[in-house]
Amino acid sequence: VHLDSLFTLDTVSYINYPEQMEILIDSTRSESLIQADQPFSISNLDGERSRISTLMRNNGYYFYNPSYASYLADTFAVNNQALLRFQLADGLPDEALRKWYIGHVDVQFRKTMREVLTDSVQRRNFTIHYTGKKPPLRPGVLLRNLRLRPRQEYNYDKHLESTAKINATGIFSSTDFNFTPRPGTDTLDLRLNCVFDKPWDFYVETNFNARTIGRVGPELRMGITRRNAFRGAEKIDVNLHGSYEWSTSSGKKMNNYDYGADASIEFPRIIAPFFG
Repeated sequence: VHLDSLFTLDTVSYINYPEQMEILIDSTRSESLIQADQPFSISNLDGERSRISTLMRNNGYYFYNPSYASYLADTFAVNNQALLRFQLADGLPDEALRKWYIGHVDVQFRKTMREVLTDSVQRRNFTIHYTGKKPPLRPGVLLRNLRLRPRQEYNYDKHLESTAKINATGIFSSTDFNFTPRPGTDTLDLRLNCVFDKPWDFYVETNFNARTIGRVGPELRMGITRRNAFRGAEKIDVNLHGSYEWSTSSGKKMNNYDYGADASIEFPRIIAPFFG
């Protein structure tokens, strides 16, 4: 064993992949983390395995994961170089080698985890379940943040983007994406469980000010926040504030007070709030 020798990669080949997967890999070879003449690096090997997994999942292969591929390195054929094979495991389930397409999207709106849903509204391949006379959130608000669309290939990046955008509305305490393969097809039905956060928040803020001009005094702010005020993920904030200051300079008796109220409204995007 020679510990002072730097091993580099002589050749890199991807073995045992089906034709469609192999085409995807070849189309992104310039992005590979393992290239000929590079030093042999374990971190790069792990990174490439993750890159291939993400590549596959961004192109419909929902059930593919990094553990389905392994490396075989030959360090004897060429001096101080490794012939590297990135090979797909044998005996994988058929679902891992098949492209999947988004099917029916089923959205469930709940105010609490245990709430029983009694009503629904359907729009083509979308169904929204809720309790009450109308959905607590206008369907268009959710659908424009949901990047996964029926009859499109599953895409992992769009899955993550959808999760981030829906959570960024600030009105849900939890969101959960569940994908279920439809028997005998290449279709993934999506169930999206959304649990609303508490609609109201009350807050109190206190502060003690000390100014360089010799004034000190307390300050108080109290307010309430209403989430999803118009069923469009809007947020209304109303607060009352007041402060009182007195002078600490000798010979000066000067007191000052201030009070007022503020109100603000936030929209998730620039739209007319009562339409859509």
